[in-house]
Amino acid sequence: MRRALLCLLFAACSEEPDPDFGVTCGDGVREEFENCDDGNRLSGDGCDDFCQPEPLVTMRWAFYPALGGPPLATGCRADAAIVELVTEVNTTKRYPCDDGRMGTVHLPLGKRIFARLRGPTDEIVAESLPVTAPSTWIVDADFYGDAGYLRATVDCTDAYVDMIFTPVGGGRMFIESTRCSGSGGGGSGSRVTSVVSNPVRAGDYDVEVRIVSTTRTRTGITIRPNNGVTDVDFTQ
Repeated sequence: MRRALLCLLFAACSEEPDPDFGVTCGDGVREEFENCDDGNRLSGDGCDDFCQPEPLVTMRWAFYPALGGPPLATGCRADAAIVELVTEVNTTKRYPCDDGRMGTVHLPLGKRIFARLRGPTDEIVAESLPVTAPSTWIVDADFYGDAGYLRATVDCTDAYVDMIFTPVGGGRMFIESTRCSGSGGGGSGSRVTSVVSNPVRAGDYDVEVRIVSTTRTRTGITIRPNNGVTDVDFTQ
C-alpha cells in the first residue's frame, strides 16, 4: 500500500531497481563505496569481504632454548624448517626458518594471528599463542624449548587473576595479575572465560588461582615444553 501511494505521488515507479545505484563487491570492478575490489569476497588476501583494504601485519619470531635465557643468536631451532603464519580467517603464509625471523601477512582488523613451526617433513613442531595485532601492526611470536603455558577456565569476576605455581618437587613461583580476556574489572557478576599464563618451565605443578577472595587449586598439572598449552578448568 505504501509503495502504491509513493508511486501515485511521484508518478514514477519501476519494478526493477535502478542499476546505477547497484554496487557489487567482488566483481573485480572498484565502484562507489569500495576502497578495493579484487574479484572475490574472501578475507585475508588484502581486500576483505566488504571490499575494504586489509593492512599487512609484520610478525617477528624469537627462539628461547631456556625460559629466561637469551634467544638464539642466529639461525633457527634445530627441529624447525618453516615458519607458517596463520590468521583467524584461515589464510596462511610460509617463510623459511632462517636468520630473518620476520614475515608479513594480510590480516583483517580485529582478527588474530599466530606462528607455527614445521619440521623438515612438514610436521608441526610448535605453535605460538594467538595475538591480535595492535595499531602498529607489528606482533611477536615467542617459542620456548623448555616451557609451555597454562590456559585456565575461570569465573572472571575481576579484571585480573593471580596464578601461583608450586613445583611438585619443591620451590614456588608466582605469576601475578594475568588479565581476564574481555573483562573490564569490577564486574557485575561472574563470567566464564579463559586466561593464559606467562610461559612456565615444563614440569609438574600444583596450581592455585585467586580471583578477588575466591581461591581454587588443582594438583599435579603437567606443563609441556615447546610451547605446549595445557587446559585446566578452575570453575568446578
